[in-house]
Amino acid sequence: MIWALAVATAVAACGDDLPEVDGVASVVWVSRLRAQTGLKRPIPVTLTADLVALVRQGRDVGGVLHDLGMRRTERTPRRPYKVVLFDVAATSLCRPMAGPAVAIAGVSVCTEPPVRKGEASCGLWLAKDGVRTGPAAFRGAWKDLAADGFCVLPLERWMDHARGGGAPAM
Repeated sequence: MIWALAVATAVAACGDDLPEVDGVASVVWVSRLRAQTGLKRPIPVTLTADLVALVRQGRDVGGVLHDLGMRRTERTPRRPYKVVLFDVAATSLCRPMAGPAVAIAGVSVCTEPPVRKGEASCGLWLAKDGVRTGPAAFRGAWKDLAADGFCVLPLERWMDHARGGGAPAM
C-alpha cells in the first residue's frame, strides 16, 4: 500500500508530462566536443524527438543547452558541442526521479543518485534559470547505450538537419 502511494505521488508531482517509452527509443547525449565517459558511468540523455521539437521551436545552440541545464545563459557557446545518437531498449534507460525504483511510463527510476544537478526531481531537465523544465531526462550506461552502435555529429550540424536542412553530410 505504501509502495503504491509513493509511486502515485512521484507520478502526480510530475503531471502527465513524462513520455511513454516502450520497446526501442532513439536518444541523444549532448556534451562538449571533448567530453568522454566510462563504460559503466551513467550519462544523461534525452529523447531525440524532444530535442528535435526544441530545435523546431526556434531554439539555437545556446537555448538548447540552457533548456538541458548545461548553460546558465542562452548565449551561443564559444566551445563546440556534439550529439551522440543511440537506438536503445527502454530497459537500458532510467529516469532521474526521487521515489521508489519502479517503472514509470515504461522506464525504471534511477536508484543512484536519484537526482543530479540540472535535473528536476520529476524526470525532466531543469533549465539553468531554475524555473522552466525542459524535455524528459533519462540516464544510461555507455556500454548499454552503445551496444547497437552510435553516431556522433557536431551539435550545430545536427540542429541544421533537425530544422529540415536535409541529411547531414558525412
